[in-house]
Amino acid sequence: MKRIGWLYAACALAIGAYLFGASGCTTTSQKQTATRTRTAVPPTSTPTTTSTITTTYTSTRTFTFTPSNTWTPCSGCGFVAVLSGRDAATTPQAIVYTSSVGGGGTLASWTSQTVLTAGASRQGGAAYYGGYIYYMGGLTFGGAYSSTTYSATAAGTTVGNFTSVASFPNPSREFGVCTNGSTIYVAGGSGASYFSDVYSATLGSSGTISSWTSNAAMPGVWSFGPMVTDGSYVYCCGGVTGTSNYDSTVYVGTISGGVVASWTTTNPMPTGQQGSRGIMIANKIYVLGGSTAGGAASTVYEGTASGGSVTWVTGSPLPVIMSFQAGPILSAGYLYMCAGAMGGVATTSTVYSAPYSGGAIGSWSANTALPLAISAASGSSW
Repeated sequence: MKRIGWLYAACALAIGAYLFGASGCTTTSQKQTATRTRTAVPPTSTPTTTSTITTTYTSTRTFTFTPSNTWTPCSGCGFVAVLSGRDAATTPQAIVYTSSVGGGGTLASWTSQTVLTAGASRQGGAAYYGGYIYYMGGLTFGGAYSSTTYSATAAGTTVGNFTSVASFPNPSREFGVCTNGSTIYVAGGSGASYFSDVYSATLGSSGTISSWTSNAAMPGVWSFGPMVTDGSYVYCCGGVTGTSNYDSTVYVGTISGGVVASWTTTNPMPTGQQGSRGIMIANKIYVLGGSTAGGAASTVYEGTASGGSVTWVTGSPLPVIMSFQAGPILSAGYLYMCAGAMGGVATTSTVYSAPYSGGAIGSWSANTALPLAISAASGSSW
């Protein structure tokens, strides 16, 4: 009965802390000591002696209380950025929003950063390396295709002023872009025409970029699909090709000496689509959402890569149909899909997130919305 009463009191303290505004993590430790004494009396037929035996019992109980209705920064967590895009009137934007990842993957309120100087565009590409964020290409405010690359410092939720660095050869939008360490790859794209060209460059330690090197061209023109890499191969998944607006082909480029040296194909995705977004984590490729010949989709395809070959399965779907998101952005063990076309609405500010652990995507839930409804934006994290 004494033990039950003590436990009830401890629980009441935890509930009281919650009701009266406690925050963070509170640990309560309680030690109980009980002493029991026994006296041994020998038979009276022998000389009388007594001995005392003392036994001490110690128990320790620890209660941890973390309120679930507060945003709590966590040590070692990351930062997320959404760049550029277009608004509901299809006008390209020069916006840069950042947020920090808190406990449970909750994003803090988004912070508006220095705009992309003369860089209002949509459907460009973004990357992060060595304390700098890069943005390149896209369709500009005046309807022209850009090849300009900008870089800016990125630390915490602060992004500095963008400056122009080396441009890549083909002014375009919806090209593939991915990085392997300091090497960045750009493939395909849609501009004055569709492209099959592939280029690589080296990102510098001070926000610079080397001149672009021509790599082996893709087997055909390609755009509007995700491009990912594991360092040994690059994978260009689905998208728009010379034969289909909703292709399921997966092109595989072999990396040799830091450049893409040759191309082949592997198993196609289950359904052809464009406007999907993708990410590669370890040997897993995830292709999310997009548009198919039958309309927008909520599908998630999961590919397991081995030696340049990919085997596809259909994973758990997204909560709504999605296309042209900024994402998936991986930060602090969570995936984020930001804005874009969702649920039949062409331009939204909605953000969804899901935990990622053990090679599996968890359940998706709504997160902190962006300040502006946009689509065709780019995303990155650090």
